[in-house]
Amino acid sequence: MLKKYIKVYIWFFSFILLYLPYRAMNYFAILKIFGNNPHTFNANDVTIATSILVALLSVLFFVLSYIKEFGLKTKKEIIIFSISLLVLIISTYCLREFFILGNMWDNLDVI
Repeated sequence: MLKKYIKVYIWFFSFILLYLPYRAMNYFAILKIFGNNPHTFNANDVTIATSILVALLSVLFFVLSYIKEFGLKTKKEIIIFSISLLVLIISTYCLREFFILGNMWDNLDVI
């Protein structure tokens, strides 16, 4: 029973789980490939695009896994789904902002 809830609600933690691996990849690979020039597509733009992609996929996978595991047959399930979706959207937005701020490169910090 608990496994079913973990499979559905793991998407709430996608930004938290991806923060440190992305930060390392951002420093060791993305910054080296795209650079830090503010006038061209740079590492900060990759971070923004990645955060948008993760946010959209988190919501999409939550919706699909919730419907697959629990269905939306009763009024109670629809209310729980709606509240969970609202909480996920708000938390994803806030965590996306922290994810972006934590992975942005200042133009003066990198040589």
